[in-house]
Amino acid sequence: IKARSDDGAMKAKAQVKKEVAVNHLFKQVRAKLILKLLPAAITDIKSAVKKELASMLLKLDPCLGGVPITFSNLRYLESSSSIFEDQPHIHVSIMANFLLFAPKVGQVLHGVVNNVADDAVGILILDTFNATIPREELEPSFQFDSEQTSWTHSSIQSQKMAVGKEIKFRCVGIKTTDRVIQVMGDIGVDPPIVMESKGEDGKKGEDGKKGGSSKGKVKEEEEEAIGTEEAGAKAEQKGKKKKEEDGKKGKGKKGKEIEKDKEEESEGPKKKKQKK
Repeated sequence: IKARSDDGAMKAKAQVKKEVAVNHLFKQVRAKLILKLLPAAITDIKSAVKKELASMLLKLDPCLGGVPITFSNLRYLESSSSIFEDQPHIHVSIMANFLLFAPKVGQVLHGVVNNVADDAVGILILDTFNATIPREELEPSFQFDSEQTSWTHSSIQSQKMAVGKEIKFRCVGIKTTDRVIQVMGDIGVDPPIVMESKGEDGKKGEDGKKGGSSKGKVKEEEEEAIGTEEAGAKAEQKGKKKKEEDGKKGKGKKGKEIEKDKEEESEGPKKKKQKK
């Protein structure tokens, strides 16, 4: 750990180096961050860094430009960490990829209604993020039905917003409370806001397709595994064959050396006799 003074080192917590749009809701960025770790992290810096990055997930980070869902390709930019003047924190510079949830005003979003009240409709996006359509955005197109606890379209009775219904809505703003985002919406979308629910036959057909695709995937994995095993068996047989050939070569070489030694031993007495 090196101690140094740098007054402006911590002004920017994250610097986005690269940004790629994944779709209308998500984008991926590669960013440089300087993390502040507690002194206790000195015993295991890597674990502390991952824990710090995990604490950033599902919370709005204005520097990154969205809500981090996952992080990957973590890289440490320095071989040592820094302590600034009298600050107790350990400062670690890293680079990482972040997948961000980043809806924009004006985009049409999909969600499932999870709460219906006379003053608003609550929606869950991707089973994770909260959205709200307030009463003033629902009326006069929709009217609240207290008996069925739903909002029903004034002219199209089949269009009902009730708990469990999948709906389309437009993003008109984003609010945050303790870095937790809430998407504000209205019903200014076309086609109709409430999605048609699938019948039992459609559901069974969809389940059958899922089952067929999963079976196909399993079959592909099995074929791949079989192919791998066959390749391994062939490689093993090839290795054994090579060892046998090397063994034969070794034996042949040793046999020649033995015969040569025998010839030298037999020639030795002959030479002695000739000298006599």
